[in-house]
Amino acid sequence: MSNTLVSHKSNLSPAKQAVLEKYLKARIKGPHFSAGIPKKNAAIAPLSFAQKRLWLLCQLEPNSAAYNIPTALKISGKIDLSAMEKAVNEIIRRHEILRTRFVTVAEQPQQLIVPEITISIPIEDISEFPDGLVDSEIQNRIKAEGLKPFNLSEYPLFRTSLLHLGQSRGEEEYVFLITIHHIISDGWSAAILFREFTALYTTFRNGIPPSLPELPIQYADFSYWQHNGLQEGRLDQQLTYWKKQLANSPRLLDLPIDHSRPPIRSFLGATYSFAITSELTERLNRLSRLHDVTLFTVLLAVFNILLLRYSGEKDICVGVPVAGRTKTELENLIGFFVNTLVIRTKFDDNPCFIELIERIKKSTLEAQENQDIPFDKLVEELQPQRNSGINPLFQVMFVLHNVPISALKLPALTLEKMDLDYEISKFDLVLHVTENKGLEADFEYSTELFERASIVRMAEHFEMLLKAIVEHPEFRLGELPLLTVSEIRRLTEWNATAKFFPEDQCLHGLFEAQVVKQPERTAVVCGEIKLSYGELNERANCLAMYLRKRGVRPEMRVALCVDRSVEAIIGIFGILKAGGVYVPMDPSHPAERIAELLADCNASLLLTQDRLLTRLATDVPEILCLDHDWLANAEPREGDLPVRVHPSNAAYIIYTSGSTGKPKGVIISHKNAVASTFARFSYYPESPYGFLLLSPFAFDSSIAGIFWTLGRGGRLFIPPEGDHQDPKALVNIVVQEELSHLLCSPSFYSLILDYGNQGQLTSLRTAIVAGEICSPSLAAKHCSYLPTTRLYNEYGPTEATVWSSVCEIQAVDITADVRVPIGRPIANIQIYILDDCLNQVPVSVPGEIYVGGAGVARGYHYQFDLTAERFLPNPFSSEMGARIYRSGDKARFLQDGSIEFLGRVDHQVKIRGFRIELGEIETRLLRHPQVKDAVVIAHEDQTDVKLVAYIVPSWLVREQEGEWENKRLFNDLRDFLKEALPSYMIPAAFMSLDKLPLNSNGKINPRALPVPNIAAQLDYRYVAPSNSLEAQIAELWADLLGIEQIGVYDNFFDLGGHSLSAVQIIKRMQEFHGIDLSVSDLFYAPTVSDMSHLITLRKFTQREADEVDAVYKDLARLPKEQALQLLDKLGKLSGEETNR
Repeated sequence: MSNTLVSHKSNLSPAKQAVLEKYLKARIKGPHFSAGIPKKNAAIAPLSFAQKRLWLLCQLEPNSAAYNIPTALKISGKIDLSAMEKAVNEIIRRHEILRTRFVTVAEQPQQLIVPEITISIPIEDISEFPDGLVDSEIQNRIKAEGLKPFNLSEYPLFRTSLLHLGQSRGEEEYVFLITIHHIISDGWSAAILFREFTALYTTFRNGIPPSLPELPIQYADFSYWQHNGLQEGRLDQQLTYWKKQLANSPRLLDLPIDHSRPPIRSFLGATYSFAITSELTERLNRLSRLHDVTLFTVLLAVFNILLLRYSGEKDICVGVPVAGRTKTELENLIGFFVNTLVIRTKFDDNPCFIELIERIKKSTLEAQENQDIPFDKLVEELQPQRNSGINPLFQVMFVLHNVPISALKLPALTLEKMDLDYEISKFDLVLHVTENKGLEADFEYSTELFERASIVRMAEHFEMLLKAIVEHPEFRLGELPLLTVSEIRRLTEWNATAKFFPEDQCLHGLFEAQVVKQPERTAVVCGEIKLSYGELNERANCLAMYLRKRGVRPEMRVALCVDRSVEAIIGIFGILKAGGVYVPMDPSHPAERIAELLADCNASLLLTQDRLLTRLATDVPEILCLDHDWLANAEPREGDLPVRVHPSNAAYIIYTSGSTGKPKGVIISHKNAVASTFARFSYYPESPYGFLLLSPFAFDSSIAGIFWTLGRGGRLFIPPEGDHQDPKALVNIVVQEELSHLLCSPSFYSLILDYGNQGQLTSLRTAIVAGEICSPSLAAKHCSYLPTTRLYNEYGPTEATVWSSVCEIQAVDITADVRVPIGRPIANIQIYILDDCLNQVPVSVPGEIYVGGAGVARGYHYQFDLTAERFLPNPFSSEMGARIYRSGDKARFLQDGSIEFLGRVDHQVKIRGFRIELGEIETRLLRHPQVKDAVVIAHEDQTDVKLVAYIVPSWLVREQEGEWENKRLFNDLRDFLKEALPSYMIPAAFMSLDKLPLNSNGKINPRALPVPNIAAQLDYRYVAPSNSLEAQIAELWADLLGIEQIGVYDNFFDLGGHSLSAVQIIKRMQEFHGIDLSVSDLFYAPTVSDMSHLITLRKFTQREADEVDAVYKDLARLPKEQALQLLDKLGKLSGEETNR
């Protein structure tokens, strides 16, 4: 052990000394210390594993500058250009990697070392630029230089240049630009480069021969050693560790992003810099020492907490770079040695911070002990599902920089490293931290995924967590505060929704107030039957008296099972006036279901109709037929009955389906319902003078139509049985009755628009959709068909009384790939978006919707455990007994305070390690011009889970042509989805339906979807080549992949193709067809059919270009005047031809 190491070791704590001893012993025993690296003096060598992966990525995007490493130094003083050039050329001589280019030999990439290269350093003078423009010009030059791609087959793979800025304070000023490709360098190499440059510049300037010791080996020797070492099987033990460590690891860290993930990354990025104060840095160092861990461990732990709180994922993989120079011969060698370790952390038990840093310390040390496996070899061995838009194994990286190169010193020169606005990001997100009188941090992020504002918030939250852990390291991760004071204030303001409503009034009182005002006005219409407000009130009063005589009182449940009729409205108001609780049931439901609900609600009385009696075999003590029984015994009554019910008493119970199979009866009080109805009075600018009631009475949106309309003096129209699900009949009803308002599901509203798109629905003033996600395509259709009708998107669980938020959708706000928001909380309702620990999440971060306020129901009827689980004490309210309802819905706040609905928490599926939001696929499908409607499900069979898309085509297909047309459409849809979605989100099968099945509430009924025949769809994909070009491509693919038969719709990568085979097949096709192709072409055209079309187009384009070149070459031989006349004539002929 060296003296330096001994002295460093003596300063460590006993625990850290033990860790160091363990690490050193592992190195001594490890395979990398088994022997030195032999020197081969080879002129050609295989690529190292890291180089090979980078080379493949560069084949995919040959014009990308993603792997350029630019550096800029500002220099003040008199430069000795000759000494500078000699220093650079001596470094090139010393390090073979700097004179290496990459070629393909026998379809395998090789590094070819050039014996000798001499370069000069060009100087550009920008001193003449005005003072105010010099800085921007410097940045423009630096950016342009950094974004200029290298051709890996040409040397050198680095560039240098000098910008002369002129004089400042009597000294010359320059900017020294160095750009080097990552395939021949890394961060450690940069430090070597500048260390040697400093030494060599000094010696050459002083006229002294260079005295740096010769390097014992070169990078090519390392590459040979790496391949031979792995082939000898010395690293099997480490490989076993990684296979176990990363078994079933998540394929994608699902951070909240601002833009859809592209199918292929462009590596466009940006950087946001922020600083951690020296005081906070010292406290972090103190915390590290106290718990015997490094600052690296603490910072990585906090970064993991940030990722946890943003993604909600309990299993996170983060990439961490290590120098990869495990042998002493490599320490002074320039080259691409850096390796990446995958640090996996699990958070299932919500540990405290102290437990977390111990966990990360252990996993980091284990990873370092097994660091000899190159990351790229690890990927090759683990074979994670590959996707060109996603980095394998991890997408987020953490880097603690401890090799500063800013402390450069040259004789008679002052140097300063410049900050670069480098517009590249190789990963989704990278956190760089550098120690420098505090901590300097940078978030490098993909601009294809994130907006700058989101990253700025992320930096604020990272700093909040740093402050929190130094104050309370004993806190569990879910207890650590994340939001800033201003964020908490903003979220509180968005929930400041208090408005007046009569808390002492009962629900039926809203109707009775209108009876007094306008008794003769029509209240309800169903077919030929009409009742005025006075008539409806009189009949309801008579029924109420009858019910009271039967013992109906507050909290007594009265079942109501009637079809769509006036009797239903009489029954509702009669029960409410009597003081009872009405429990609506849908007569179209199976008799067994109705019997189950009757037994559950323990109704003492059932109100129904004579024609339904045969379906209602039940043990209810008393049954009353509203269409005849009660009338004979009813006593005429003038005036309303005395109110015996309190606003806190239950008004109705609505049953919803339960996840356990048992229906849940949601108890809604009069106060709940009055608050909900008054919120409609205050929000909507136009009251309904004619409301089309489409919802079944057993569905809570019927409450909105009944009490909003009759509480405001409007006319409630109930479509008769048969018409209520017929969009054509409903359009006629709206026209004939001049109705102004309707509320239904988006699915059903789309059908109504299809039949009412000829200007028939001019009376309609307000259309409300609720109960499902409103797609941008539906919103666009509405704005196109009914531009003067207002469209609203409502959201609300039954447990929060019909609705909780609303958004008016306007044409200017509709974007095809952006979800339609559900708006803001309504009056007297609060919406909280919380994580699993009931913390409010930041803006743009998904969480679960919790609803608070006056609409929160009492709970579930006789399901006390479930009530306690879903209705929780409100931690954000000072009101005694206030509760919040846990909805199970996923959403996030947007910048303007509106809410974006993201689907059910349980609607997300995980397939092969990827978490998938089905709604995102549906939204994309609905953008296709040939898709009228769509729904995507995760179909599970005995072996696997696969995505299945059910689509309603926007065209009709003749029966005999249907199978072929469907095949063609399905292939088009696959291609269409691949343009915007990663491969793991492409459905395995498609099914074409005449229409999507709807339930009685007008929502899509997934249980009624036909069982998909996935195997048949996969079988039909073999279609033989139809022309010689397709046959040639299929033959080339089959030969390379070792497959006997390839059809025109078979996918190269699904057949087993990988990155290297993609390079090989592209080379073969280029040679065979004599055209330019790139590896990225194969990702865009992965089937034989697609590639055939691409090659045909490419050949045509190339032939056209060749013909144009030939014409211009001929023109160049003519005198100028004659050539111009001929060009003019050709232009006129071309115009005439076009006009024809």
